[in-house]
Amino acid sequence: MLINAQKKVVREFRTNRANLLFATNVAEEGLDFQPCNIVVRFDSFENLPQYLQSRGRARRRQAIYGHLCEDGDEYNYMNKQLDKNRFCEDEILRFAQNHISQQEV
Repeated sequence: MLINAQKKVVREFRTNRANLLFATNVAEEGLDFQPCNIVVRFDSFENLPQYLQSRGRARRRQAIYGHLCEDGDEYNYMNKQLDKNRFCEDEILRFAQNHISQQEV
């Protein structure tokens, strides 16, 4: 897609003229969007920043954050994904607790 067409799509999404957007991982960090109701990853995140960026898009009240996986591989994929999610959530919690501890000193 040409850059002008990309800009038009992003503008329409930001102004609510479009309410559905399919994006590559470029949208994880490169674009600022309003809070979304539903975010679906087409691929697994590989690190904490990717998780934070994509999870952070689903920040409306009762938003849904999900992943697609290949048919027949749901169990293995979801177990791996849950482990990654737990790791990322634990890292966020540890960071917050350390930050609070440092503020109290």
